Amino acid sequence: MFRNARAFQLTENDKGFMLIEFLIALFIFTIAFLALAKMAYIVASGNLFAQQMTIAMNGAQSKLDEFKTMSFTDPRLDTGEDVVLGLRRFWIVQHDIPSQDMKMVTVTVTWGTPTRSVALSTIISKESK
Repeated sequence: MFRNARAFQLTENDKGFMLIEFLIALFIFTIAFLALAKMAYIVASGNLFAQQMTIAMNGAQSKLDEFKTMSFTDPRLDTGEDVVLGLRRFWIVQHDIPSQDMKMVTVTVTWGTPTRSVALSTIISKESK
């Protein structure tokens, strides 16, 4: 029935894993697991930063869009700042730049510790309305 019964018999050299082999394998798996855990942390940090950057860009863009809907002579179309959703937005309006009857508007959004920021600019002209 078992032709190769001898193939399944253990010899003196086949006593299984030794403790040192088990410890080496455990060490290798531990190093691999730690590397994967660190990689997961880096990915999660990158995703958080990307989310914050997207929110900041949207905050800056919404302020620029608000300025674009205003009249060229609107008194609100001037330098100022506010805080929205924990983001500090400040804007600088430069008159007659890059030429006469134009305004360059730069909106900068800052957040977090350490402080990070993003800035968007646009030019608004008298004739663009």
